[in-house]
Amino acid sequence: MSPVWWGLIGAAAFGSGDFIARIAGRGIGPQSTTLGMLIAGAATFWLWILVADLPLVLSAEGLALVVPAGLVVMVASLLFFVALTRGPVSIVAPIGAAFPVWVVVLGLALGIVPQLEQFAAMGVVMAGVVIVTRFSDPRGEDVQGGGGIWPTVFMTLAVTMMFAAVIYIARDASAILGEVQATAWMRLVSLAAMAAFVLAIRRSSFRIAPRWWPAVLAIGVLDTVAFVALLFGARGTGAPLAAVAMSSYTVITVVLARLFLKENVPPRQWIGIAIVVAGVAILAYQG
Repeated sequence: MSPVWWGLIGAAAFGSGDFIARIAGRGIGPQSTTLGMLIAGAATFWLWILVADLPLVLSAEGLALVVPAGLVVMVASLLFFVALTRGPVSIVAPIGAAFPVWVVVLGLALGIVPQLEQFAAMGVVMAGVVIVTRFSDPRGEDVQGGGGIWPTVFMTLAVTMMFAAVIYIARDASAILGEVQATAWMRLVSLAAMAAFVLAIRRSSFRIAPRWWPAVLAIGVLDTVAFVALLFGARGTGAPLAAVAMSSYTVITVVLARLFLKENVPPRQWIGIAIVVAGVAILAYQG
């Protein structure tokens, strides 16, 4: 299967998971949401390894890559859930979808140069993302916390940079350990780091009420599917294509926010969404 199709699978999972994370974040807080997601994600990966009887390769080189990657994933996940909780989703999702810009830049530095037609289609996708972001509702009706939308914007931009770096680190680790195994180790590192953070700030609010566990488990499973799909798509020189295809997750998240959270989505934003869909369709056809 081509990197574009792997990216689209990741987009469907990531977009749905982010929408649920926004609801959970406002219900139990972003810290508890992150911790619960990492617990569910780690359990899913290790159960997958056990059931599928996947080999565990203990490589110092591979583990040396998954440790920093896991730490970055923990910080990026927490920041992203904080941004989603602050809102609005129609700002966070499109900016988060711009992470392929950094993936392409890093790819060029590593000698990964897409074909001219692919560059053009990638440009269409990112232009659509810019339009969706530019014409988001600026009134901040759905923002929690001070400072308006700008803290949300800056946190999400930081997440895009971290996520792009993790893709290449995880890709190299996957070549040694396997995609599922590398991500399982990364989730374990992320979970340990988040648990240490929780203990360090000593808040009782990290308890997750039973009624929220289905949502948290869903986020963990969807995040698992999205990340593994992205790693499969990132094999070899596929990272830029898979990342750009996955950026279409913003369409799913924004549409769900409009349908269920009643966030305002101006007509020009819908034009941007249509452009994203068209660009991804072109990429998929070329792939």
